[in-house]
Amino acid sequence: MPAQRSEKAEVKMYSDFKSPYAFLAFDPGMALGQRFDVRVRWIPFQLRVKGKGERSVYSGAGLRQSMRL
Repeated sequence: MPAQRSEKAEVKMYSDFKSPYAFLAFDPGMALGQRFDVRVRWIPFQLRVKGKGERSVYSGAGLRQSMRL
């Protein structure tokens, strides 16, 4: 007999916890666990959006790294 897996597959749901759009998608995203028999892991983050004309401290670092490749 084949071995049975007792662990459910995991779905990682990343969302910006301050976004109204992410708020609307949160409940349907968490319902995936019941609908498809998977474990949903919510990973919140805060999107660091700067104002008009401002640059993030992270924006230049990625560009410099990509130019080295």
